[in-house]
Amino acid sequence: MQNLIKESKRIYSQFLLHGPKYLDTFDFQPITKFTIEALQTKSLQDYINKNLTMHQEISMLPIQFEPDNSFAFAIFTLAPSVTMPLHDHPDMFVLSYVLHGDGIREGWNIKQTHLEKLNQFKKTSIQQDVMVEPEELPRLSLKAGSICYTTPSSCNLHSFINNSSTEPFVFLDIIVPHYDENTNRTITYFERKKDNQLKLLQQDEL
Repeated sequence: MQNLIKESKRIYSQFLLHGPKYLDTFDFQPITKFTIEALQTKSLQDYINKNLTMHQEISMLPIQFEPDNSFAFAIFTLAPSVTMPLHDHPDMFVLSYVLHGDGIREGWNIKQTHLEKLNQFKKTSIQQDVMVEPEELPRLSLKAGSICYTTPSSCNLHSFINNSSTEPFVFLDIIVPHYDENTNRTITYFERKKDNQLKLLQQDEL
């Protein structure tokens, strides 16, 4: 786990120095390696086995959250046939490692010309109909051991679908940096509409 924490801190320091573009271009292999190593440690396996439960359709087990939101590790569980709402990770890198089950990742990129709409939407709590046009990416079929990545400019909007009607779908997220309202790294949810449009949702619309 210490190698994973150290690498996450290194990535965050480079993010502060170079900005979000760094998260699109750095070498993903070390953090991938350290994630797999951490999952093989007895201490983390024991923690997961003891604490991983499914209290609702979508549940989250925190592994490590930094007070300054520099990074976060968490395990998400989707009940059978459940879909995680489509959401974004602004100026963030996410490594998702599947621990159990059969799932699908759907992903989108918002077109550059629509990013300002999204940024303005994040700054207000007023109910309004805002639509953006995304580029839809190929679906990824996922099983235990599968890994996928999210960066500021690649698959920054995504949703996970539990493809099984009987088994949970479980995955670990390594997130650098984490959501932070003080820096406008706030989560936004989206609803699919006709003609390849996505409607931006306020929290109370979910």
